[in-house]
Amino acid sequence: GSADFTNIQPAVETAASGDSILIGPGRYDQYFMYQAPGWSDWAVVGFGYKNLTLIGAGQDITVIGPESTTGMVYPGPIGVANIGADIIRIENLTIENTRLGVYFWSAELNMDRCTMRNYDAGIQSWATTGATITNCRFE
Repeated sequence: GSADFTNIQPAVETAASGDSILIGPGRYDQYFMYQAPGWSDWAVVGFGYKNLTLIGAGQDITVIGPESTTGMVYPGPIGVANIGADIIRIENLTIENTRLGVYFWSAELNMDRCTMRNYDAGIQSWATTGATITNCRFE
C-alpha cells in the first residue's frame, strides 16, 4: 500500500514489516519519546520489531533532525532509534544535530549514501549479525 505523511514517524507506525518508506525532500525534526521494552529516549524516528527501509531523496536533500541544537530537550534526540527489528536499511539521507545519529540494537544494520553531521555519536550499534556502512560521511 501507499499513503502520504508529513512526518516520518506516522509512516513507520503504519508500515508493515518489509516495507520501504520513501522520504521526500525537506527537514524532518519532530521528535517524541520512543518507548521500547525496558528503555525510552527522545527520537525523531523510532521503530522496533519491523524490518523497514528508509529511503531519502538524497544526502543533504532529506534531513532528519532539528535545524540546530538550540532549545532541544537535553541532551537532544536520537535521529533513528531501533530495538527489535531483524534488518534495518537507511539510504540517501542526512541525519544532523542529534545526540546519536542512529541507535541500533538488533540483528543487522545497513546504511548507504548517508551523512551524519553535528552529533555526539554517529552510530551506536549492537548489530548481532553485523552492520554494513557504505558511501557514508561522518562530519
